[in-house]
Amino acid sequence: MNITVYCGASLGNDSAYQAAAKKLGKWIADGQHTLVYGGGKLGLMGVIVDTVLAHQGKVIGIIPQFLQDREVSHPNLTKTVVVESMSERKNKMIELGDAYIALPGGPGTLEEIAEVISWARIGKNNNPCILFNEKGYFD
Repeated sequence: MNITVYCGASLGNDSAYQAAAKKLGKWIADGQHTLVYGGGKLGLMGVIVDTVLAHQGKVIGIIPQFLQDREVSHPNLTKTVVVESMSERKNKMIELGDAYIALPGGPGTLEEIAEVISWARIGKNNNPCILFNEKGYFD
């Protein structure tokens, strides 16, 4: 199963968020699922991808060319897909995902998970949409 994870490009202000990213990454790898994510190496994105890879899991990163040019992409992914825009990135992550999980993050994370939840509400997405509500982050 492909698990699309949305999360912050920063570590956040609580180490519990990093622990949650590690816990989810280990679960993905141990279950022989594939992580689909935004392709970066920074913040919680870096934590989850490093955890999946450390446990011999597979990772597909979707990254826009302008971020690739800034050298913020993770160098050790199973597969990297370079797209032209953030919109194309978001659509590709949705297309590849069988389930969508949001870890703590900023406005981009909220926008991405809100879209897949909205699509579910109108019948255009039958896949699970999950808020990993570590320490009440999404409250």
